Amino acid sequence: MKSNKKEFILVSKKEEAENVTSLFFSPIGWAGYNFTSGQYVNIIPPGVIGHGKSYTISSSPSEKFVRLTIKRKGKVSSALIDLPLNSKIYFDGPYGYFYPEDMCSEVVMIAGGIGVTPFRSVISDIIAQKKETKVTLFYSNQNLKDIAFFEELNEISKNNPQIVIEYCLTQEKTKHPLVQNYSRIDEKILKYRLASFSEKSYYVCGSISFVNDMWQLLKTLGASEADIFTESFF
Repeated sequence: MKSNKKEFILVSKKEEAENVTSLFFSPIGWAGYNFTSGQYVNIIPPGVIGHGKSYTISSSPSEKFVRLTIKRKGKVSSALIDLPLNSKIYFDGPYGYFYPEDMCSEVVMIAGGIGVTPFRSVISDIIAQKKETKVTLFYSNQNLKDIAFFEELNEISKNNPQIVIEYCLTQEKTKHPLVQNYSRIDEKILKYRLASFSEKSYYVCGSISFVNDMWQLLKTLGASEADIFTESFF
């Protein structure tokens, strides 16, 4: 079987939110890395014994570096975040099909916490390709400090009217002018932004319980099961 492993070097890091870091990688010895927005790679960091972990690529295919945005949770993720710059590491992948392959004119994305990573990739790709796809991203976190890509998403929404970001904070006490909701994503919030629930593609990513709750909610509101695509993590 042909190996799907490629070697990369860690060129920079960026703090995205509390306990969330983006790592930027460049290929070693070859140019480019072919992947589709929303796909993931499997990684075993140096020094970690046993199983590795899967991480969604948060960059779009047109960006210079391959970007992984990781929450510090567990030994594998912590080891990866703590890698020194210029460390070399293998990616096994890319894998997966969690992306709008036959993209309709309107896409609804629902993210819980670090589940926003595939959506950052897809949205960036839509902009890079100058597509007119309308995107509404409902993004849920506990507090303001937990929002990854906050400034970047706000800038994207400001400069691209077809991209709408609807933040939901479940435990924040201090109001912020760019945050619309201080509760869980519910029927009222979805109906405020979505005039109807037909002729749209829905992508939901987050914890297993979050994904299950959102899937049930969308079904209750009339979304077709065939139009709901989910990805969950432990």
